[in-house]
Amino acid sequence: MCVTKRAVQLFAESVRTQGFDRLLAPVRITSATLKGTVLANFTVDGGHSNVRSVLHGGLTATLVDSLTTLSLQLVTQPPQRGVSVDLSVQYLRAAKVGEDISIESSIRKMGNSVAFLDCKLTDSNQKLIASATHIKYLATE
Repeated sequence: MCVTKRAVQLFAESVRTQGFDRLLAPVRITSATLKGTVLANFTVDGGHSNVRSVLHGGLTATLVDSLTTLSLQLVTQPPQRGVSVDLSVQYLRAAKVGEDISIESSIRKMGNSVAFLDCKLTDSNQKLIASATHIKYLATE
């Protein structure tokens, strides 16, 4: 199966829920690599905004969490989601309702029990909206 198709399938499984991740259903995975780089896009709508009509910071963190987890799932067999140890987001500028956003997640380094992941959100002019790092513990049985 094509890596991008697999990424789309894994992401669809994670957002097909009654839980919080359902808010990410509008995110579209556009490409993925065997090294765990994932590209996606998303248009901010009113359900994703705060009272100032810009992308809510909590949803930004959720995008980072979910897409870096997808990166991890693509390089582990069977796919592992891991457990978050640290998630750090730097918010650099606001994204308004109606704005198109690109998201790129990647794996910086992966060991036997810990993965270091990166994510960035940019606008249609490639201006950085948010930059993030995510550290996940990989449970072993």
